[in-house]
Amino acid sequence: MASVLLAEQDARIARYLRAHLEEQGCQVQLATHSAQFFRLLDLQEPDLILLADLSDITALELLRRLREFAETPVIALCTAGHEEEGVRLLDAGADDLVYKPFHLRELLARVRCRLRRRGRESAAEARYQRVFRTGDLVIDYAQHQVFVNGQPVQLSRTEYRLLSTLAQHAGMVMTHELLLEKVWGPEYSREIDFVWVYICRLRRKIEPDPRHPRYILTVPDVGYKLARLSG
Repeated sequence: MASVLLAEQDARIARYLRAHLEEQGCQVQLATHSAQFFRLLDLQEPDLILLADLSDITALELLRRLREFAETPVIALCTAGHEEEGVRLLDAGADDLVYKPFHLRELLARVRCRLRRRGRESAAEARYQRVFRTGDLVIDYAQHQVFVNGQPVQLSRTEYRLLSTLAQHAGMVMTHELLLEKVWGPEYSREIDFVWVYICRLRRKIEPDPRHPRYILTVPDVGYKLARLSG
């Protein structure tokens, strides 16, 4: 049974979402303030978080604090008309965004999609070696940690997922469309800008010289591949 932590101060919305999520077979815990949220997070280690403003903290600030130590998938619930806030939530580490008032069927579909992806990621990491190496770049799958020249590199959840996807297909060309499907989901198949932006971010963090990449190589008009290098 998948576990969902619902952070929502509006009691009516919380009851509505909880009932429908439980109908989907989810185990749901509800938090209405930050202390309760972090206590439940510590006790339960949920598979997914639905995140809205709480009584004592905004969703954006809560997400920033969360991403200091956890990479749990997050679907942010943002008020319609607050597009700039939605952008900030995504930049702060939200995996997906739904605007209120939301369509229930769409929200539940996004929840199912994230939970399926969570399961596939866990299965994929179990199939691959616990530690991946190429050159001075190391991915420790067990710890969800990346090292370059022995030094830890702090990646966002999406950056880590993108790098892991490239690593699982090291030496192979991954098209823009395939990367979008595996990292963001099929609903983002046309958002090639997402790949460009996150590849640039990754290169700044892992490449000795981002302008002349050693690890993440561009295949013009096609996509990218992670180079296989000796230690």
